[in-house]
Amino acid sequence: ILPARIIGVLITTFSLLGAIMIVCLHPAISLLIGHRLSDLAMVRSAYVGPVIYFVLIALLPRHGVLPFALLPLLATGVTALPHFRALFSRAQADHVQGEQLAIVAALESLPALYATPATSWAFAACIHRPGTVLIGCAVLPLTAMLLMWSCVPTRWA
Repeated sequence: ILPARIIGVLITTFSLLGAIMIVCLHPAISLLIGHRLSDLAMVRSAYVGPVIYFVLIALLPRHGVLPFALLPLLATGVTALPHFRALFSRAQADHVQGEQLAIVAALESLPALYATPATSWAFAACIHRPGTVLIGCAVLPLTAMLLMWSCVPTRWA
C-alpha cells in the first residue's frame, strides 16, 4: 500500500501528464500518420491506455516505481475530454450549443462525486485482493470503449 505522500505525488504527476498529453498527443499522432486524426477516433482510442494501465497494475507487483512508470498510459484517458466537446458542438445547431455544453460539463463532474467513494469502498471490501478492484477499473473504460466503437455513428467523425 502506498503512503499518502506518494499518492499525492502520483496524482500530481498524473495531472501534469494529462495536461501535457491534451496539448501534445493529438498533434503528434496527426503528424505521424500524415493527416488530422478525427475527434471521434481520439475519443474512441483515448481509453486504451487506462485499460492497459489498470490491467498491468493488477497483474504485476505494485511496489517500487511501477505505478509511476506506467502513469503515461493512465494519463492518455484525459485526452478524450476536449474531443468530446468538439464532437458535441458539431452535433448540434449553434443556438443550442451553450445549453448542451453546460450539460456536458455537469456530466463530466459526476465522476468526482461517485468515483472516489466507490473506489474507496471497493478497495475496503477487497482489501486482500486489490487486483480485483483494479481489473474492475479496467472493465469500466473497456465497456465504454466497446459501446463507443459499436454505437456511435461514424458520421460524427
